[in-house]
Amino acid sequence: KTLLLLTANNRQKDGSLKLKAQGLANQTFKQYINTLISLGKDVVFIAHASEDQNGDQIIYRPDLGGKNRNELYRIADVMGYLTTVTTGEGKNARVINFKPSPTHHAKNSGALGGETGEVWVPDLKAHPTFLADLITQAKDHINTLTPAQLAAAKAQEELENWKQSCEEA
Repeated sequence: KTLLLLTANNRQKDGSLKLKAQGLANQTFKQYINTLISLGKDVVFIAHASEDQNGDQIIYRPDLGGKNRNELYRIADVMGYLTTVTTGEGKNARVINFKPSPTHHAKNSGALGGETGEVWVPDLKAHPTFLADLITQAKDHINTLTPAQLAAAKAQEELENWKQSCEEA
């Protein structure tokens, strides 16, 4: 977007991008991500969570701006919500939850964490390849699916994300 703002024709009087330029920025972003994927790269986005209120319910979602958030939801194979929990021994532990819930957005085409969708984060000093191992597990699972299974799973996840977005609106 910064590059597009350098051209006066792309700016509104208040300095923000015109709608046409916003569309171009979104298209450029999608092309860049697709180029990385076509080169065999694993693309990982890490974002803070934003809190949205839906009645009494607080919903945590990735804090991503504009249409890029919806595009990332669409193209992502997995999306997890990292939080801390207290164990039975009273210690804090980090958990990534890949199962969507009314309290947070998530996506789990890679079948990470089994039925619960929970993956406990180990000590990263002792397990420095943790994220790479998660990506490998997800890719291994996805590669076992037929094209029809992949399409059905993707459609189901998109429907669930759409429903969740509608409920929050």
